[in-house]
Amino acid sequence: GGYQSVEEVSGTYYYVNHGTDISGEIHDAVKMTVNNNGEVKAADGKTGTCSVTQGTSYVTISIGGVVYKGVIVEMTDEAGNPVRCITASGSNNETVWAVHYKE
Repeated sequence: GGYQSVEEVSGTYYYVNHGTDISGEIHDAVKMTVNNNGEVKAADGKTGTCSVTQGTSYVTISIGGVVYKGVIVEMTDEAGNPVRCITASGSNNETVWAVHYKE
């Protein structure tokens, strides 16, 4: 089970950096692309890398100089759309969430 390479999770995501907030504040989503070679480019100008731990759902994303470690979940959103979600926490204690809408 799990993912064998970053190519399996490449695509366009919308990611939200929740910072260290625990609040009702809504954070804006930023468009982010993960290329087949693991390059990450975000619409806010940040760049980095993405990798998966082979055979697992574990993911590491380095963006803007911060390393986020987390998991990938394949699910259906509340509107019934098939999505791939990433939830991760950073070396700076910030948390991020990302969603990719599957065709």
